[in-house]
Amino acid sequence: MTDDDRELLQALDDVPGEIATIVDALTDAQLRWKPDTEAFSILENVAHMRDLDVMATTVRVPRTLSEGNPSLENFDGTAVARAANYNAEALTEALGTLTSARRTTIATLRELGSEVLLRRATFAGEPTTLAGVLALLRAHDAEHVQAIRDLAARIGS
Repeated sequence: MTDDDRELLQALDDVPGEIATIVDALTDAQLRWKPDTEAFSILENVAHMRDLDVMATTVRVPRTLSEGNPSLENFDGTAVARAANYNAEALTEALGTLTSARRTTIATLRELGSEVLLRRATFAGEPTTLAGVLALLRAHDAEHVQAIRDLAARIGS
């Protein structure tokens, strides 16, 4: 496995632990606090990330591994979030499910090696590779982890 591949997979694998560290000392009320009605709370960010992993990543990766150039659909996280009541969930369950799904995906990819990351797919109508799909997941993770950090900082100040 190349250094870039290892770094990508490690960054994806580290996300649940990063979140756990950020939220460790927060109360239930703080986890559910929203700065406004349109924004996600910390808990809503985690539950959204979990749903992306469970409903999309755990489908996209196996399809890309087993099919020739599968057409992977975009995940409408906004619609899923609208239909869900994320703030009524327990953080431990949402983060636990995210952790489990992510670890399973990363373990599979590490076992199979770098060459699988070059497998081709079409994502949202555009040609890409499995590495490209994972890079988008990494960018999505970074956006939500930063939002969680920002919310935690606002709560703590």
